[in-house]
Amino acid sequence: MLGMAGVARSANLLTNGSFEDGTSAWSIINWNGASTSITNENKFDGNSSVKTVHTKYTGTYGGSWTSIGQNISKLLQPDTNYLLSIYYSTTSQDGFSFRICDPSQVMHSTTIIGVDPVADGKWHQVSQLFSFSASALSNEPIFTFYYDYNVHAGSTIYLDKISIEPATIGCSDIAVKPHTFTTGTPAKAAEVNTDFDTLYQQLNTLNCQVQSLKTIVCQDHPTADICK
Repeated sequence: MLGMAGVARSANLLTNGSFEDGTSAWSIINWNGASTSITNENKFDGNSSVKTVHTKYTGTYGGSWTSIGQNISKLLQPDTNYLLSIYYSTTSQDGFSFRICDPSQVMHSTTIIGVDPVADGKWHQVSQLFSFSASALSNEPIFTFYYDYNVHAGSTIYLDKISIEPATIGCSDIAVKPHTFTTGTPAKAAEVNTDFDTLYQQLNTLNCQVQSLKTIVCQDHPTADICK
């Protein structure tokens, strides 16, 4: 099964990602007027979704706040690619995010994906590849939907079919051999050199891309094998 282009997907590691069993496996915190409930009034997958309602923003700490979380520390391997996928529906333009946080679900310092929603009331999917170091998963073991004080006019958000799956990134062929030689056919030096030049060019390009990606990865995951 393919998700994002070139990403092979497998089974969902989260429990009750479509909220068919109510809030089972999820820990929910609502603050300052927010509410969270299971509903069948608007759903994408199965018979239920989770509904969050937030109050109007009125100044510093004047809006409502929600964290819906599940412990993933024993589900994920450090420095390994995973694919997060979520379906949402809302008529509000207020953004929200999916993060990892501390066990109390108070400190949400690491964002997986921030969402600027399409506010048309229809269901939309967002997805993001991610990986975390062992220390990050130890300090912030809870995966969470996070909504923080940013409501301007009050909002309702529905969430459904939330999944985290192991992801294998595949690559398509990018090099085309200019000349193909068969047994018993003379090979011209120019044609052979053209084949090797194509190979060298692709290798140099890939090496440059790998080094650039390595720099990005090692900033957040200095203990990963590629950074040693």
